[in-house]
Amino acid sequence: MASNSAAKLLSVVGVTVIVLLIDFLSVLYATSHGLTFNNQNLSLDGFTLALEWLPFIGVAFVSLVLWYEAFVRIFPRRTGPEADPLAYLRLLRGIVFALAAFAWLLLIPYILGSDWFWAKLSDLSRSTNLFRDFGTWLLGAEAKFIGLDAIWQYSTVQILAVGAMVLVAWLFTRQPRRIKKFR
Repeated sequence: MASNSAAKLLSVVGVTVIVLLIDFLSVLYATSHGLTFNNQNLSLDGFTLALEWLPFIGVAFVSLVLWYEAFVRIFPRRTGPEADPLAYLRLLRGIVFALAAFAWLLLIPYILGSDWFWAKLSDLSRSTNLFRDFGTWLLGAEAKFIGLDAIWQYSTVQILAVGAMVLVAWLFTRQPRRIKKFR
């Protein structure tokens, strides 16, 4: 039982720290590429917090709850880790795919807005018409997102990334269905 609690604590806190590091790096990148924080603060009993950091705190809470629930769903209390020999692999698979979806959705708008990406797509479009049509479509789709204010881009990307992490974690950490045995 003690090893189960230690594994739960380690997985929940460890994954949440990784999520927060990815999120913090994306905030740093966004601030270096146009996101400016206004000096609007939230003050509670002498503790001051910039309003722009509230999504960061929200991501921390969602991550803690999500990974706690995922662990409890994979390892129910009535059984231990020995009840399902593939449970740790299912947890690891859920963590890897959920973190990949989170990081991908957090960073893809900045990749699509980079000069490097458009230079590579331009080089590819010279070789095939397929890439030229895709590049034209992508530029039209991205123009709507680029037209948003930087704080709206930041908020939208945060919400989509956390939503993708929750959805992927839910899909990969749910209990597998039992196969019906025909007699």
